Amino acid sequence: MVIFSCPHMGAFWQVCTLRFTRYKDEEAVLLTSETFLRTKYAASFLQEGVFSNILIGKVKDDIRFCENENDLLKKIIMFYDELFQVNSIDLKSISTFLLWADVENLFSIYLSAKGINHFLAEIHLGQFQLDDRYNVNVRYLNYSKSYENLHRKYYALCGEKGEKIHRILYGSEDVTISDKDEIYNFDRHFFEIGETDRNIILKCFDLNQLNVDNLNIFLLNSAGYTIPLTHLTKEKYYLPYKLIIDYLKEEDIYVKDHPQTHDYGFERAFVENRRLAGIIPIEFFTLIKNFKIKALSQQMVDF
Repeated sequence: MVIFSCPHMGAFWQVCTLRFTRYKDEEAVLLTSETFLRTKYAASFLQEGVFSNILIGKVKDDIRFCENENDLLKKIIMFYDELFQVNSIDLKSISTFLLWADVENLFSIYLSAKGINHFLAEIHLGQFQLDDRYNVNVRYLNYSKSYENLHRKYYALCGEKGEKIHRILYGSEDVTISDKDEIYNFDRHFFEIGETDRNIILKCFDLNQLNVDNLNIFLLNSAGYTIPLTHLTKEKYYLPYKLIIDYLKEEDIYVKDHPQTHDYGFERAFVENRRLAGIIPIEFFTLIKNFKIKALSQQMVDF
């Protein structure tokens, strides 16, 4: 059995890449966010047998302000111990743990503290070089300093010195660098997923019935990217995108929110447009035959 930990939906296409290639014949369990778990798409991935179980891998929010590192570690261990016990998962039966992370990775802390080997995969090229990811939650969300310290202690975000961490680096080739690190071409292997499995993925996301002829889909970037650039409030977050849509003057357009943007009033902002579920990562649209994505120019983005 393989466990995939994907709290950030931006990495889900990489999860599917490895699930349908390297681990195609393995039973798989997915740890993910509550946001994805409560969608109909999660149920479809279960029904199609892509995953035998999908669990919420998010530890309760009250740990964010736990000032004592030992107490914080105890809470993390208690959460995952209970999660696996309730779902009758014996960690000794797991052959491989594969983890992705943005600015927090409590599951890696748990596995390292338990002395369990696991893989940490890069979401994008150079991600493991970004040391400042460790203090994002403390700097911007006022988490306790112990939160950052514990992540650093176990190298949970970059994995550079983690004794129990093996790293899968994002790259343009497949190369084994050392016993600890390998480079993996996720882009190439994603498009090597067989047609039958592609159709399963498209079916799970309800994209198999989407007619792409003369179809315009406007794919929004995340709030975390947009707001720092525009300096707009949450209430006016969608304004730049509405202006761009008006500028493009497309008569028939679908709008899709970013998978990591929640509760910003998407439905109200685009009530006049047809909408696609924001939780679906953009990469899966590229599995649709004859579907092409054209990026807006940087000049337009900076208007």
